Amino acid sequence: MSVLYNNLATLQQYFLDVTLLGRFIENQDNPRFAGLTNDTGLRQSAFVFNLLGDGIPIVRLPICFV
Repeated sequence: MSVLYNNLATLQQYFLDVTLLGRFIENQDNPRFAGLTNDTGLRQSAFVFNLLGDGIPIVRLPICFV
């Protein structure tokens, strides 16, 4: 968790308004997050963090939790 906190704190040093940044879990350049883990709770937590964290959530549909 400290790595996540440190990364979020670092963003505030580089950008005036972090709420204007797009936030996403996965993109076409990396393996899909859902394929990297079988932990459903971890996938759901990442999705909720994406939706509720500072920034504009960018969601690719469909999202598979199973």
